[in-house]
Amino acid sequence: MIRLLDEDDLRDLCFDLDVDYECLTGEGKRAKVRALITQLDHRGRIPDLVEAGRELRPDVSWEDVLGTRTEVPSEPAADEDRGEPLGRRGRTLRSALAISLLFVAGAVLLGVVLMRAGWPGLRPAATPVPPTATALPPTSTPTVPPPSPTAPSASPTVPISSPTPSLPVIEIVFIEYDPEGSDVEGEYLLLRNTTQDAQDLAGWTIEDGDGRQFRFDSFVLGPNATVKVWTGTGQDSETDVYWGYGVGLWDNDGDRAVLKDYQGRTVATYSYAP
Repeated sequence: MIRLLDEDDLRDLCFDLDVDYECLTGEGKRAKVRALITQLDHRGRIPDLVEAGRELRPDVSWEDVLGTRTEVPSEPAADEDRGEPLGRRGRTLRSALAISLLFVAGAVLLGVVLMRAGWPGLRPAATPVPPTATALPPTSTPTVPPPSPTAPSASPTVPISSPTPSLPVIEIVFIEYDPEGSDVEGEYLLLRNTTQDAQDLAGWTIEDGDGRQFRFDSFVLGPNATVKVWTGTGQDSETDVYWGYGVGLWDNDGDRAVLKDYQGRTVATYSYAP
């Protein structure tokens, strides 16, 4: 993209993608291109970049540009790499548990098959049959009236307690929607882990009232820990991640945030009004 577009083309491309060119971090065309690709990649909008590029420069194979976009120099995401093994660890534990359950089920099934086949040591013990008694001449036996039926005693009623509603695993604690100074640099959303276990947020999403979405690619939130999701760009860490958006997201006249897990199920919501 650096070789294909001049600065005016890049401004037109940002306008078509609803991205504020002036809010892209860095100075010069190379830095602006890197900031634009990083922001769109965070928001899953690389296909939009390809479509807008086709309209701007139909003579260019934008699929090839998409395939080589990692050539734009950028700083290595040290904290994201450090969080990747934790995500794999959760998936490894789930795989180990599934394999263990398969072994247990196989052992039970094998035992049933061997028992039906008459395998020695697995046959049920034979029940002894008592000897047949010799019939004696009938004798007169006084007739005894059958006992009167006894009414069943009433069972005591046990009260059933209503379940206490539990807190969500991850909750939205606060949204700083009107900070002092720049909205892009000062806006953030605060998440908190309400459990005593680390939670893998890979694939989880945050969506504002206008449908704009942020996705956690790889992140683990520690027990009882918090993380701020900033609107602008920056270096991700264990306590701060960045949406990479070029303009303010959270409306000052009221907005709503929705947190969903990797299966798209709503985990928490947060609404505010001025």
